[in-house]
Amino acid sequence: MKIVQLNVYDVDLKHRAPYHNLLVIEIETDQGVSGIGEVAMSYGVGAKSVIPVFQEIANNYLIGKSPFDSESIYQTTFDKSYWARGRSLAIYGAMSAIDMALWDIKGKILNTPIFNLLGGKVRDSIRLYANHWYFDAYTPEHFADNALKVVEDGYTGLKFDPFKMSPNGEKSTPSRPITKEWGEMAIARVAAVRQAVGDEVDIMLDLHGCLCVSDAIKWGRRLEEFSPYFYEEPTDSLLAESSIEVKHAVNMPIAGGERLYTRFDFAPFIENRVFELIQPDMGLAGGFTEMKKIASYADTHQIQVQPHNASGPVLTAACVQFDFCTINVPIQEWFPYWQDERYNILNESLEQNARKGQFVIDENKPGLGVELNKDYLSKFTSFNFHK
Repeated sequence: MKIVQLNVYDVDLKHRAPYHNLLVIEIETDQGVSGIGEVAMSYGVGAKSVIPVFQEIANNYLIGKSPFDSESIYQTTFDKSYWARGRSLAIYGAMSAIDMALWDIKGKILNTPIFNLLGGKVRDSIRLYANHWYFDAYTPEHFADNALKVVEDGYTGLKFDPFKMSPNGEKSTPSRPITKEWGEMAIARVAAVRQAVGDEVDIMLDLHGCLCVSDAIKWGRRLEEFSPYFYEEPTDSLLAESSIEVKHAVNMPIAGGERLYTRFDFAPFIENRVFELIQPDMGLAGGFTEMKKIASYADTHQIQVQPHNASGPVLTAACVQFDFCTINVPIQEWFPYWQDERYNILNESLEQNARKGQFVIDENKPGLGVELNKDYLSKFTSFNFHK
């Protein structure tokens, strides 16, 4: 069996909120079996920069190879692309999506879910926490009302950024340092959510790396009373020392890692136990091949893993497969409230199939367990790379 073609679907949804650009791929083989993957650069800028990278990787390291040689393909691309060793995000995104698709093919050929190929099932269900439920909220009362709806939908955990929302619903990065007025608004939002959902529901606070160290400590100490499940990226993760300073000053578990890539980026954060829970992104940190190595590395230091998941439904399916075969995953990030069309990328997305804040995998579906909706994808520009 040989790989014959790489197809890239440019699912550009920037015409409507939340204004994302998703990239989904399909790898075809000469035996008619194909696999799918996704890049996690859907927000911010730069998604389309991955498309020419896909073409070069396909021509140089992918076409003509066996899909079963995923480890070799990953390592060859990492070594010979040169810039992968210099932390090139576009290369990492392409490598991650390709790796997912290769494992999807292997699962389909062997007629088994990916988790069976990566150690087997270690749990019967995975707990979920909801995100993006507060996109239109501004006042503490509005945050509380939205949070109650999440709990009514069965979720026992919910995450939000109490510092980052403007009255019109658009996200805004707070100034450094945080003004007293804006800080008090954040505290009031968290207090309102905690009062609304009660003590039995976990709340997770995501600061998106936007606070300076002094503010992360100052406001973090105020947030301790609400018992967050974790305090995510209170400061920029470019410097481990900043996060270490916050970790030693506040009494909350620190989480982070969505903008760390491969085990090499995670090394200082794991070895110094900066985060008690790391959040590598399946679509940027290296796909299944590298994610399992990161998780094993973390486990040796008694650190838990929660795959970051804020893009499309292909990545959600990949996260679920990873969760079910990785021992140190306690919970999974879930986005059931996207207001655009991205769930239509698949014939059946998993996001709407959560039950009571849990997800139970279908063990009868091979590979990733999902299939592309080609009718929907035909609306978007696609690229086909082959020799």
